[in-house]
Amino acid sequence: MRLEVVVLPVADVDRAKHFYGTLGWREDADFAGPNDFRVVQMT
Repeated sequence: MRLEVVVLPVADVDRAKHFYGTLGWREDADFAGPNDFRVVQMT
């Protein structure tokens, strides 16, 4: 078995993107939806 997806709810998306970016993760997608809903995918 392989781990494919982990969902991590965060309070500050931009701060989380910066944190995981400093770990060397690559941003694959960043989708904004209604009511400040946002989905970010990082690898």
